Amino acid sequence: GVTISANSWTNAGHAVNQIYDLLYMMGRDDIAVGVGGEGGIFPNSTILPNVGGYLPIIEQVTFYFLL
Repeated sequence: GVTISANSWTNAGHAVNQIYDLLYMMGRDDIAVGVGGEGGIFPNSTILPNVGGYLPIIEQVTFYFLL
């Protein structure tokens, strides 16, 4: 997996699009791109069940063009 750390150079939304574009240019449409779930880890070490879940945000479809 790839972990994106948003900073002053990019934000999380743009970073996901940039990773998707990079993979697309490499011909790697087989790699899913999305963002983690809404869960998290509390300061008392309680881990919510949906931490690190996968939510697709970019529809990944192979298009075929007929000429």
